[in-house]
Amino acid sequence: MTVRPHPARARRAALLVLLIALVLGTATALGGPAQAAGVGTPDGLQPQGGVTDVNPVLSWSPVKGATSYDVQVSANGDYSSPVYDQGTVNTHATPTEQLPMTKLYWRVRARKDGETGGWANGSFSRNKLAGPTLLAPDDGATLAQPSQAPLLRWNPVAGATSYTVEVDKGATPDWVDSRTAGTRGTSMVWAEGSQQDVGTYSWRVTATVGSGQTTFSSAARSYTIGTLGAITVTSPAPDAQVEQVVFGWNPLPGAMTYDIRVSTDDSFNTIIDQRNLRGTRFSPPKTYDVDDYWWQVRPRSMFDKAPDWTTVPVRHFQRTWEGAGAVPVLTYPANALSPTVPDDFYYQWTPARLASRYRLDVGPNQNFSPGTYDSCFTTQTTFVPFALNGPGAIGCQPGPGQVLYWRVKALDGAGSEIQGVYSAISKFVYNPGHVEVISPKSGSVDIPTLRWKPFLDAEHYRVTISWNGGAVVADTKSLSYTPTSLDPANSPFSWTVQAYDAFGTSNPIELSPPGHLQPDRDGADHGCRSPHPSRAVTVSLDHPVPGPAVGADAGSGLLQDLRRHPGQPVRLRAQRQPDVPRVDRRLLAVPERR
Repeated sequence: MTVRPHPARARRAALLVLLIALVLGTATALGGPAQAAGVGTPDGLQPQGGVTDVNPVLSWSPVKGATSYDVQVSANGDYSSPVYDQGTVNTHATPTEQLPMTKLYWRVRARKDGETGGWANGSFSRNKLAGPTLLAPDDGATLAQPSQAPLLRWNPVAGATSYTVEVDKGATPDWVDSRTAGTRGTSMVWAEGSQQDVGTYSWRVTATVGSGQTTFSSAARSYTIGTLGAITVTSPAPDAQVEQVVFGWNPLPGAMTYDIRVSTDDSFNTIIDQRNLRGTRFSPPKTYDVDDYWWQVRPRSMFDKAPDWTTVPVRHFQRTWEGAGAVPVLTYPANALSPTVPDDFYYQWTPARLASRYRLDVGPNQNFSPGTYDSCFTTQTTFVPFALNGPGAIGCQPGPGQVLYWRVKALDGAGSEIQGVYSAISKFVYNPGHVEVISPKSGSVDIPTLRWKPFLDAEHYRVTISWNGGAVVADTKSLSYTPTSLDPANSPFSWTVQAYDAFGTSNPIELSPPGHLQPDRDGADHGCRSPHPSRAVTVSLDHPVPGPAVGADAGSGLLQDLRRHPGQPVRLRAQRQPDVPRVDRRLLAVPERR
């Protein structure tokens, strides 16, 4: 007879078998391979709890028959990312890489003939390491320069692979704007010198252990970088007056180069020269203008650092260019209004030392007000106005018959030249002379041919024939001129002749007593009589002669009276100032045609 199991009981049995299978499968998944019967589990694990500063030695009791052990360390309890996973035949293991500085979990199991036993579990905490111990310089030390370099030293940290040095300004740092540098050693000097200005600095060191793990920072210390010392200046002396500018100072230990700056004010708002020098003596390639100057020099260290200008002494000197041999002395024309200066005309003065050329100023204003004078330049000590060759140029031509003033100063350099001191001012009157008339003298002529003597440097001549109410002007290159269109009804006539050089400059019209005129009865004045006997008159003409030209036209007044009072005697008197050129006018009468 067949016995059938109760259906409900059968279902419960099947579920029980399934549950057992799931439990066994989960155990296998969590523990790796199934534990072999007879492979024990280690015990006596150390450390088991507690705190350590370094990687600990992981140890356990041996398992009977075990041939090796598996050891794992993890920062989480599920061992999903072990930080240490090694096998060993020993009953202890020490991780060589720095373990994380946090709570850690570890476990160990035995192996035998390819089979493994169960895991034995433990845990411990790893502290963050203290930073290095600083050795030098002493806290608060002042490092004299250049003998004491800022060499930073500290004790090594076990397991450290590198160190980070942090430096901040001041003795009480906030480490906000600090600078850092890395090194594998236990000492360093800041290579680029960015933290080596004169001043106080704080510093500390952090060690790097493991993969990006760092220790605590060391205790902070401070040190002070001292100055290189004061520079001893040798030239120029304080407040000295110098003609040649030469700066000099004694070498300063520790200084690699020197900075110098020069200004025309003691606040250095207008710096005219600033440069870095390797030597201890300097003269500017182009010297300075005559003026007062203030200057400073400071050392620059091996780190290319220099003290602030506000801490550097300010020195003063005056650059001069005067005295005997430095200021031109005017020699020609002489400083006088009389006698006047004739042709050939030129300016001349004594040379000035250091001068590369000279500036000549000429004008009628003794104060040389702007716009009242001409300026000319020459490298010589003689200047000939309008000279085509030799020491001169176009310009500075004196006007005939007027009082002129002139001065000279030396210049040095090129471009923006150094200005010397002006010479004393001299005055003169230029009188190139006048054309000497040959004929006709005063008298009656039918067809006049005007003749004169040659004049120095004349390129052509200008003849002017005038009468009451009119005049005619003609230019000629010859020494004579014959007018063809004079109306005898306009008689008498006066005529003048002027010489013009190639530059268009004319000689003055000179006023001098006409020697051909007959004196009147008292003999005191220079009279004249009409060239025509029937119209003999004398006219009185009194006027001053200011400068090279006549203030009033003597000829026009004379001719008017001659025509108005025919046959009446008149007197002609020209009143003149000393040494002032005078107009030379010649009178002639042309007979009226009946």
